Amino acid sequence: MNVKDIEITTSPLSPDRTCVRAGVICDDKTIPPEVYWIDVPRSYATYLSDSGDAWLSLLLSVAIHLGEPLVISKPVDRELLVNAHELMRVWHCWYPHLKPVPIEAEIQERPLRQSGSATAALFSGGVDAWFTLLTHNGDSNPPDRFHIDDLLCVWGLDIRLESPGEFGAMRDALVGAVSGLGAEFVEVATNLQQTKWFTKAEWGPVAHGSVLASIGHALSGRYARVLIPSTHRYDDPIPWGSHPLTDPLLSSSSTRIIHDGGGFSRVEKTEALIRSEAAMNSLQVCWDTRSYRNCEVCSKCYRTMTTLFLLGALDRCPRFSARMIDKRKLAKTVPEDGSDRAFLREVRDLAVRTGHPDISRAINRSFQRARRIELGLRLTNRLLKLTTPKWRRRLDWRIERLLLSNPLL
Repeated sequence: MNVKDIEITTSPLSPDRTCVRAGVICDDKTIPPEVYWIDVPRSYATYLSDSGDAWLSLLLSVAIHLGEPLVISKPVDRELLVNAHELMRVWHCWYPHLKPVPIEAEIQERPLRQSGSATAALFSGGVDAWFTLLTHNGDSNPPDRFHIDDLLCVWGLDIRLESPGEFGAMRDALVGAVSGLGAEFVEVATNLQQTKWFTKAEWGPVAHGSVLASIGHALSGRYARVLIPSTHRYDDPIPWGSHPLTDPLLSSSSTRIIHDGGGFSRVEKTEALIRSEAAMNSLQVCWDTRSYRNCEVCSKCYRTMTTLFLLGALDRCPRFSARMIDKRKLAKTVPEDGSDRAFLREVRDLAVRTGHPDISRAINRSFQRARRIELGLRLTNRLLKLTTPKWRRRLDWRIERLLLSNPLL
């Protein structure tokens, strides 16, 4: 994988915005050459970096999935380069099929320009993001907290570039919500969803932390540190794309990447933010709709709604229309992966503590359904080893739909 023609230029979105972009050519000739870009308001253009650091962070996960050397035409920071090799070792331990690949780039011993001193946090409007903002910029912050100067909200990830109206609605709501908390809302954009990145790298289990870190490296002229709100608590051993082991390994000598909030579970974070009217009025947890709307159907929405209900706060969250929890729907909410199961276990424990055994039983039934689906899919894969991948995927999908629609399971 060759990363070349790195430059700072006018944004493809608007003449009053600026982007840093790079051309990417894969060794796999079935993947056409592409241009990746990260875009910021014109007022932040002077902070953009045309070094190789952002591209090392962004594209390492694709290179390791493809098994291709990563060749970068611009210098990269020595500390980041050393960290990147260690990051690949972590990924390989978690997922043995991901084997470390060579990285070829000129080494930059010292930053070419004075690094920034500000602190940024990635901000999506979800539980983790709000918790990070409130704990660092709240009314009574202890001295061991950083003051967050900027909130980086990225258009082109959860909400696609093809939906400017949806992103505009989210931006307007969040700008109003965070006003008074001492942090500037910064709209960043990227065309990552329009590239082969999303079909080659695994967003959840491996890569999203490195994508978020790349935004900080692209703006290294402003940020000394970038906070990535944690997903799981420190004592939860689930391998994940943003993790206390891997996020710090995305740091360079000028921009430190910090995994923030890992001392708290998702339930504990939710309990903290229900005291904030701004957070409750703008809470956005659903990525399934690809819009500024919570679908109230997906697993993420339903476990968030259940947590708020158990904490006695669902009726104070206008971002959800429901005021009660339908236990039948909850039982049919099938966790999609180990991360989802961990969150549902937290909610189940909360249900037991707050005296709601009916909700605890519903979550147990959702786990049972998930196990049946997993066993069914495993059986079909064993029976169909000699069939083509296309037909195996079709049958897997049909069996999964059948199991999900069967009320007896």
